[in-house]
Amino acid sequence: MSTDDMIHSECQEFIFELKIFEEHCKVLLERNLLLRDQIEKEVERLTSEVDPEHSTSEDIWFQAIKNILGSDSWFGPDAQKCALIGSYSIIIFHSFERFLALIFHRFLEMNLKSFLKKPTTEDQKKRIEKVLDSGLETFSEFANLYPEIKKFNCYPKLQELNFVCNVFKHGNGKSKDMLKKIRPEFFLFDDKPIRPLAGWDVLIETDDLNRYLEAIKAFLGEAFNFKLII
Repeated sequence: MSTDDMIHSECQEFIFELKIFEEHCKVLLERNLLLRDQIEKEVERLTSEVDPEHSTSEDIWFQAIKNILGSDSWFGPDAQKCALIGSYSIIIFHSFERFLALIFHRFLEMNLKSFLKKPTTEDQKKRIEKVLDSGLETFSEFANLYPEIKKFNCYPKLQELNFVCNVFKHGNGKSKDMLKKIRPEFFLFDDKPIRPLAGWDVLIETDDLNRYLEAIKAFLGEAFNFKLII
């Protein structure tokens, strides 16, 4: 089996894994929609029973949440959805990075070692030697080794996913500032510090998660139909 065939086989395995995870996400997010529907129906029931002069719409909403969830928790389905999507984004991005590291160390590393024996710029040499010494761990390192991928149509969306992942893990910081520049609608409530894992402050949607999944699949097609080996 050729190296290209082996890389293709690894891609197929990863895509299969990704599709299964996609189904897991879909099931849980559909349950979230059902929960929201239940709460909205409870809001309608409560609205018809309470005196509007003594209860605000916010009071009714939180009472409906309490009634449906059966606890004093005041978080709602929208916060739950954002927390889930953020958590899923972390999982898929780090799985993607794990896959790139596998491909690199199994199939591409030797080509870089061979490349070092040929004339190279000092910048190329330093970048390659650094990764060969410490091991490839991140998508950014991969993109720096193979700058061609920064021209891929899917690259901006993968960068966005990287920022989302960092924001949900670390909160405020450079990634949050970068994400806010390209997706300001995520940050309608710009509290400091932000609390994304609680489902607050980063208003991410299911469609965003779907676009990130599609960007990863598109990358596999673009990257391994395109000669990345230096």
